[in-house]
Order: sequence, then C-alpha cells, then structure tokens
Amino acid sequence: MVGRVRKYDELRGFGFIMVGFRKDYFFHVHQWKSDREPKVGTVVMFEVIPANKPGFQHQAGNVRPVETGLNAEQTEAFVVALNDGGAL
Repeated sequence: MVGRVRKYDELRGFGFIMVGFRKDYFFHVHQWKSDREPKVGTVVMFEVIPANKPGFQHQAGNVRPVETGLNAEQTEAFVVALNDGGAL
C-alpha cells in the first residue's frame, strides 16, 4: 500500500500514515526501514499488518520511503492511482 506520513512524534517513536483521505495507519519506528528519519509528507510504501496496540485492528509494517520527484499535486495523484490499482 502507498500513503504519506501524516504525523510523526520523534520523541515517542510513532506516527500515522494517511492513505488518500480515507484512512490512517499507525506505525512504530521499529517498522521504519530506512536510515532517514520519518518526516511529515514523505511518500511511503508499507504492508498492512495486525496491530499489537489496543484500539487498532491494523497498523503499518515494513514502512519504507519512496522518492517520487513529484510536486504535491502530482504526488497526491500518484498515491491515489497506486492505491486504486494503477501502476507506475
């Protein structure tokens, strides 16, 4: 799945990934698979896994940043297209 980091709390080590305007997925820094720090607005690919946090059914796992080289409008179209079954 593809989304964007909507929020990240560096001190607490977790954040949320927004997929379109529909859903947020919780992620913990242990699921972040990059040497770079998570940043708000970063486009990421991830897997949906069962949550180990009370109150959540699913969370993001194997989260990794994607370099798109696109502006904000193009990035939104890219994310929507991939999540709706489009291809790169």
